[in-house]
Amino acid sequence: PLGYAVDPPAPFDHPPPCQTLFVGNLGPQVSPAELRAAFAPLPGFRGLKADPAPRGGGAVAFVDFVSVDAAAAAIAARQGALLASNPRGGVRLAFAREPLRGAVW
Repeated sequence: PLGYAVDPPAPFDHPPPCQTLFVGNLGPQVSPAELRAAFAPLPGFRGLKADPAPRGGGAVAFVDFVSVDAAAAAIAARQGALLASNPRGGVRLAFAREPLRGAVW
């Protein structure tokens, strides 16, 4: 039978769950205040970090929660949410590749 010498790699699009979410499809005018207003009311919210234009692309953010369960609930609650600063459609949420470290806003 065909097998693997090692476990197959995890898919690129689906990092393992962690308490930090990647937030994509943000408009260029998004502000930390707008992001905070969208995510702070959710249970377990700890804070966020935003990057206005990484590597010439659109803005992205990382939102940190107290647990993986809280982050998963946030995905269910906010996937596709529309922000006033984004004319391109709803936000895209996914688990971040690794948890946020250091200070969060």
